[in-house]
Amino acid sequence: MAPLILVFSSSGSEIPVNPLASSILHRLADDGWDGINGLALRSTFDPVAIWRRYASAIGVESRLQEDIEGEFVSSVKWQKYSFENPLIAPTWSTPSIGWEQSIVEGHPTHPMYKTRRFLPPIPDFAPGSYDLYHPKLRFIAMPRDSLKITYNFEELLDPLLQAASKTAGRQMDVPSNCVVVPVHELQLYHLREKFPEVYVFPAEYHLPLLAQQSIRSVVVPDAYKGLHLKLGVGIKLTSAVRTISPESAYLGPRFSAQVVPVLTMDRNIVTVARELASVVHRNPDGEIAKHCAALIREYHEGPGEDCGERHIVCTSLVERGHAGARDELPLVTRVFELDTEDKRAAWLEKYLIFKAF
Repeated sequence: MAPLILVFSSSGSEIPVNPLASSILHRLADDGWDGINGLALRSTFDPVAIWRRYASAIGVESRLQEDIEGEFVSSVKWQKYSFENPLIAPTWSTPSIGWEQSIVEGHPTHPMYKTRRFLPPIPDFAPGSYDLYHPKLRFIAMPRDSLKITYNFEELLDPLLQAASKTAGRQMDVPSNCVVVPVHELQLYHLREKFPEVYVFPAEYHLPLLAQQSIRSVVVPDAYKGLHLKLGVGIKLTSAVRTISPESAYLGPRFSAQVVPVLTMDRNIVTVARELASVVHRNPDGEIAKHCAALIREYHEGPGEDCGERHIVCTSLVERGHAGARDELPLVTRVFELDTEDKRAAWLEKYLIFKAF
């Protein structure tokens, strides 16, 4: 779907004239509208031009206007890269995370779905220069008394430390009275700047990650099967910085432990991915503390794959335009072989009678 957006411009502009726009302009002139002499209506797909007109009309504060404008610019830049460099279409053998990473177009209505703004001191990576879906997990150590630890975080973290030590070929040497915290490799820029007490383990202690659409939620295939991580990272996606607030780190595991067990729901239908443990810095300024935080959560997709299941993000079913695809059919049509209208109707009927609906 390509919307038609018309804006006023000087009649001498070299932008091609849209016949419909000319008809509208003539109708406005016939109805006695003032101030349109010498103007033309031109079609535009430039979100910045549209935003500037809207922001000016409603009186948006200049700093906020510039910030949102930057998000639009980033979104267009990264969406353009996604269209021009699509991933391979997933198949039945593709892991669940591969289906999520296959999303090309994404959110159908969010104007800044593809925004990727790296907050200084993280460098402003151009699309294609850094693979956000395949980052590395790094490790830092913080003094124990500088952290708030919820539940058995260190116990659940141990498989990651053992796997990273195996990668490095030697055991981690953890400073005394310190706790190891897993971090996104890009977040090291913020950690070094904001926390002078941080100890960063050498790069040899690392693990490969597979990132979900949120970028900060990551699968650790070499160490976790039924768990995954949520990591704070200083990147703005869809107008939200993907760090973890102290409140979220505190509440999540407690909600999972104390509220989820007593919720009234059909547990044969709804499965909650509980947050099991967390860590966050004690800095009294939450805007600083949120840059040093991590959550360990359940990951039901991993064990499900051992049973031949695939947990597919619904958005990915309607995606199209993947690399290597011979047509523009959405994935749901191609993968489920819905090559006739009757097959599509039958599939939709089965989909809608799931008890979850």
